[in-house]
Amino acid sequence: MSFSLERVVFILRKNNGYTLMDALVGLTILTTLSISILPLYTLLYEKRIITSQRVESLTILDGVWTDYVLLHLPPPTMIEKETEIYMVDLEHNRLCVKSQNGKGVCRSLPHGP
Repeated sequence: MSFSLERVVFILRKNNGYTLMDALVGLTILTTLSISILPLYTLLYEKRIITSQRVESLTILDGVWTDYVLLHLPPPTMIEKETEIYMVDLEHNRLCVKSQNGKGVCRSLPHGP
C-alpha cells in the first residue's frame, strides 16, 4: 500500500492537534509519576528536618561542652533556638543535648585530675 505525496500532505494538514485521548493518557502518566514520587519527597523532607535538628544539637553541645570543660560554667538545663527547645543533661561522665523529638547527641567529659 503506497501513499502519494499529496495524500500524505493532506493527512498531515488535516491533523488539528492532540485529541482528548492523548491528553488523558498524558495526564494519567503524569499523575502516576507524581503519586509514586510523593512518598519519597515526604521521606526526604522528614530526614532533612531530623538532620537539621541533629546539626543544631551538635552545635549547641559543642558550645556547652566548651563552656563547661574550659570555662567551668554550669550548663543550662534548656536552650531555645527559634522554634525548637533543646534539653541539656549533665550525667556523671557525659554531656547530652536532646531535641523535642527525643533524639540527641552526647559527648563524654574529660576525666578530672
